[in-house]
Amino acid sequence: MKKNNTSLINKIGPTILAGGSVIFFTWLSYWIRFGHGFNFSVDPAVWGQFGDFLGGVINPLLTFISVILLINSVGLQRQANESLIELEDFRKTEQKFYNMLESQRVSFEDFKIKANENPHSEVLFNGEAVLHLEGKVLEEISSGASLEEIREAIEKLDKSEAIYNVVRRFYLLVNLILKEVAPEKRKEYFDTCVGMTDYRLICLLVISLEIFDWSILEDIDKSGVLADKSLVDYRKAFSVN
Repeated sequence: MKKNNTSLINKIGPTILAGGSVIFFTWLSYWIRFGHGFNFSVDPAVWGQFGDFLGGVINPLLTFISVILLINSVGLQRQANESLIELEDFRKTEQKFYNMLESQRVSFEDFKIKANENPHSEVLFNGEAVLHLEGKVLEEISSGASLEEIREAIEKLDKSEAIYNVVRRFYLLVNLILKEVAPEKRKEYFDTCVGMTDYRLICLLVISLEIFDWSILEDIDKSGVLADKSLVDYRKAFSVN
């Protein structure tokens, strides 16, 4: 607020100074030309002539100055409106961001996969499901399975494509940040996004980056949201040669 007030003074200060100078020099010129020292006339007619002179010279100039001030005020009002619009857009983005984070959290509570290929096998949920999936992938890698074989093994446990749904929700969050958040603030939002996301969900995303070739995973990877050193080290364990 103080900064805005200073800006306003800087803009209209010269105009006010010019107006004051016009009034002063108009009076001074009249006094020099027609005055008699400090012997002021007592004749009303003389004072009437003085008023007519001042009014005739000053009024058009003050009108011009008033127009300039009006133009400045319109410009300032436009800037204020633009700031309000930017603030409102920021609030909408913030609200959308946190709503999507909450939606992701609720959705992950229902994340599930089967423990094995048996149609009647146990169903595992959220964090426990990710731990099981992690062990399954590492087991397949250690046995020398190819990337395609690992994908097929996972798909047998995930008939409902729950993994893709989790990845897609996270992708929408990343996409929101990339599209609606200023570049200098994106890292802050990425850190918040990762920090407020269940750790096991983050692990599932990192594993998916190495196993699946979905385009949304490529976009997530390019964004750098999962570029933390600890996650990069964790990811290396799931690299299939």
